Amino acid sequence: MKIALVTYHADPARGGAERYTADLARALTELEHDVSILHAISTPHDVPSVSYLRLQDGGLTRTVKYRNFLRAVDRRLDEEHFDIVHAMLPVHRCNIYQPHAGFAFDALTSGERRRTALARAAAQLGNRFNAKRQIYAAVERKMLEASAPPAVICLSDAMRSQAEARFGLDPANLVVIPNATDLDRYDPAVDPSAGPQLRKKLDIAPARKVGLFLSQDFARKGLSESLEAMGRLGDPSFVLLVAGRDDPSPFQRLAAKLGLTGNVIFAGAAADPYPFYAAADVVLFPSRADPFGLVPAEAVAMGVPPIVSRCAGVSEVLTNNQNALIVEQPSDIGTLADALRRALEPVTHERLARGCRDTREIFAYRKHLDAIVGLYDSRRRSSEAYRTGP
Repeated sequence: MKIALVTYHADPARGGAERYTADLARALTELEHDVSILHAISTPHDVPSVSYLRLQDGGLTRTVKYRNFLRAVDRRLDEEHFDIVHAMLPVHRCNIYQPHAGFAFDALTSGERRRTALARAAAQLGNRFNAKRQIYAAVERKMLEASAPPAVICLSDAMRSQAEARFGLDPANLVVIPNATDLDRYDPAVDPSAGPQLRKKLDIAPARKVGLFLSQDFARKGLSESLEAMGRLGDPSFVLLVAGRDDPSPFQRLAAKLGLTGNVIFAGAAADPYPFYAAADVVLFPSRADPFGLVPAEAVAMGVPPIVSRCAGVSEVLTNNQNALIVEQPSDIGTLADALRRALEPVTHERLARGCRDTREIFAYRKHLDAIVGLYDSRRRSSEAYRTGP
């Protein structure tokens, strides 16, 4: 098949949808499909066998750049036929839509996920005047309400239920395909020295227990909650390693307020997360909202027990007390701190780590890829939805 993957950024070092797109492109080319990545932001070509097509996104504001990118995508689809157009963001024309961070329309009400009434009000007001979010939501709604809408890949049953209830989408058009990870890449046996080397680089003694918080969105993924739980833990030997591109300033201030400055390491962006998993004893992922969450999946593959909130779709795939500890509400700091305490107890930690190793196949990428290709085959036979135009 001739396949176009559409994403605004194409740099896998950004993580999330960008890393997913690069991994999917590589896997599809290994199956001898003809794959192009249509993108706006220039990046080194991560997958040599893939055609990277940089499209025009000029403009002074993010909103104008996005609109221009959409027009450029339309022009490309007019000029070149693709059997499948698989979009990772709202576009005018596609036959597969995969909203990795959740639906754009839902982001307009994301203030509901804030911890305080004042924060919720501020977020909702900000969303009202956020032109980029408004246009994302408008394009998404028009796309989903078209006479021949794309199939929507939902990363969890909860995401599918939300799409049905909130947007009135046809259940037949909603396909649940949980995310997966590369078990060959995220295998602790690949490089046993990676963890000790990173600990040495960061001056973390071998005997100290290390928690890992890895994200590009510190607030939504629960860094404040993780720091507060760490404060409740009260263990001076515990170190929290924070990795990701987000602005650490407000969280550094919170760590200082909680008296944790010497026990929290802000490591910056992690181009390769493998050494960070290898250096960790536990992974914290108390996300306030997440359609799935690849970090816990990668942690399980690496044999590192994750602490996950029920608000993350990946919790549907995990088993509490077997390969993870699941907390119902990330805002329940007492319960989160107790989960962290339990995860660090030697007997419990070994049981959970063994459970991760025994169940890592639940995140096998081949199963995910087979489901994606099966959906491609189905859509290619039944629809030419991406040709309907904006």
